[in-house]
Amino acid sequence: MYENRPVLFAYCSETDTWRSAVAAEDDVGVTRSGENNIIFLSVIHRRRESVIISAAGPESERPIVFRPRFDGGVEGLAVGLIAGDAADRLHVYGDGKMAVVRSDGEVGSMRVRAFVIICIELWGVSLDGNGWDFICRVPKKLIERIKKPYGVMMGCLEERDGVVRVVLLSNYEGLWDLIWLFV
Repeated sequence: MYENRPVLFAYCSETDTWRSAVAAEDDVGVTRSGENNIIFLSVIHRRRESVIISAAGPESERPIVFRPRFDGGVEGLAVGLIAGDAADRLHVYGDGKMAVVRSDGEVGSMRVRAFVIICIELWGVSLDGNGWDFICRVPKKLIERIKKPYGVMMGCLEERDGVVRVVLLSNYEGLWDLIWLFV
């Protein structure tokens, strides 16, 4: 966001120049099916909506702003990690997808709070860019195998060749753990 407008800045190392383009609002519901060269950049995530800019490369027309809303869904989830959101949810964004990691928390001692993963869901930006569509949920048997206590967790998500990869990095009392999921 630049001056409260979504602007995409792109650097070309071959010419050592910067290019900027104000992103256009998607009022016509541009369909993105079959377009593999689109890059989705997460700009803002709020409790019920996100701002995502899509760009298809340097030769493409203006980038497009999508504002997918999350109006409920499974267990009334909310999008985003902002002050006031529940601490038992982690949202990992990438390539027009969102992994929602739900956890159950237990208070260990006054200093340490532990969580365990109870559910992981995968959502994707709808074809018209106005919402999130449920894709799948990780099976409970797999969740039981990766169920370990953690204090903090972060992650990244990538889609390549039709496979979504989610990597979760967690720490509990100084012990690090990596979880790799392929969907």
